[in-house]
Amino acid sequence: MAETSSSAPLPPRTIRIGTRKSNLAVVQAEGIRARLQELEPTWTFEITALRMIGDKDQKTALYDFGAKSLWT
Repeated sequence: MAETSSSAPLPPRTIRIGTRKSNLAVVQAEGIRARLQELEPTWTFEITALRMIGDKDQKTALYDFGAKSLWT
């Protein structure tokens, strides 16, 4: 990260990483978090697992949900 012209330290940052709740998605997000932590060790990276409509209703085809966009 580039330093600013002032001598005051930058405030800590928290970045949230959104992911599905599946085991695979969480493992992938943890890998991303680990790499980001290497790049920015002073930042905090939180994983937020979300339950998506496709996870809640596994009988309806994705194209039948009628949503403008789906996160798959």
